[in-house]
Amino acid sequence: MAEWSDWFKKSLREIDRDGDGDQLSHILALSSVRELWIQGELYLRSNDVQGLTVNHDFETHKSFGDSVKVDLLAEPTSAAWAPMLCEVKVITNDFQGKVVGYWQKDIERLYYAIGKQYERYFLAVVGNFNRNTPDWSQTPDEQDKTVQKCIQTLHDEQKQLKISAIETFKIRPSEPGKPAWVEGILCRVNSA
Repeated sequence: MAEWSDWFKKSLREIDRDGDGDQLSHILALSSVRELWIQGELYLRSNDVQGLTVNHDFETHKSFGDSVKVDLLAEPTSAAWAPMLCEVKVITNDFQGKVVGYWQKDIERLYYAIGKQYERYFLAVVGNFNRNTPDWSQTPDEQDKTVQKCIQTLHDEQKQLKISAIETFKIRPSEPGKPAWVEGILCRVNSA
């Protein structure tokens, strides 16, 4: 069976290489559209067999209301791919702990999804862009601190957030002459 986690990593790296080879860095500056843009780009890289849709309604525990949307939902037409739900978040170097409350709600909805045996993912795209001061020159130590703060927050909340695995991956490592770095954090969410 094909692995969604491998597909996410490959697709995000391809998205970043499009255009001038620095695509995600440009999008990180656009706070009102960046998550939707990433969802759309992932959709464009999917195929009919994967059955990927964006911002789709799905059924979950009634405590979340009657109509709940998920960022990405896959209803594959082949057994080669598993049904899948995914919430996408963008985190920049001005990360604040208060966003964890938003993560918890997203992850809870995934956890309580009803129906098929969905693979459930929480995907965070982490990059070095500060909305207040566009500074693309973080050192590797500063980069590590931003990513480590996100990962530590997820680890601290791992049981409460119902996460079974946390994996980090480089989308674009730091390079001389390149303005930014981008990393991914992919969490596998349990089911109720």
